[in-house]
Amino acid sequence: MNILRVDSFYWWKGKVRNGSECLLIIKTRAYLFAELQRRMRALSSYEVPEIVSLKIHSGLPSYLKWIDQETVTK
Repeated sequence: MNILRVDSFYWWKGKVRNGSECLLIIKTRAYLFAELQRRMRALSSYEVPEIVSLKIHSGLPSYLKWIDQETVTK
């Protein structure tokens, strides 16, 4: 998991807004995304939180193996 501080600029309810936010990046498996999305939605104070899934097309094999090992459900 990574937490990055970002300055965001976006349209909201017809106006351009900006503010400081934290961007949370979580690496997991595709079949776990629905549960992760449900939990993040429940925890978020935003009316429309940014919750997206990005597919990994390629990467360092040892890093991808590590993600697989660390996201095994027990």
